[in-house]
Amino acid sequence: MKAKQKETTMTDNDARHTPGPWKAVEAPYNPAGWLWVQNGPGALLADVHQNANIPLDARNANARLMAAAPDLLKACKAVLAVHALPPGMKERHGVMAMVESAVAQALGND
Repeated sequence: MKAKQKETTMTDNDARHTPGPWKAVEAPYNPAGWLWVQNGPGALLADVHQNANIPLDARNANARLMAAAPDLLKACKAVLAVHALPPGMKERHGVMAMVESAVAQALGND
């Protein structure tokens, strides 16, 4: 059984997150090489805390992925706008469905 998809038109106003650009930069109070995410000088959005199960390289990759989130959301929304397909088309059930799901999750509409 398929879940009914909510038809929505997404605009920049749908984003409730802190505006970009976000950057992954070294945290001034953490050890050298430890990244955090900010959207301006000193405007902390996320500090990827130390975790014995996650090496520093992976934590820093996580910080860079988080920092890319506003641009990734913008890119996904652009793909959806350019490649709008009628519901039911085979292509829509693959990549486009993944993009739609990611955008919905980012906007809190999942």
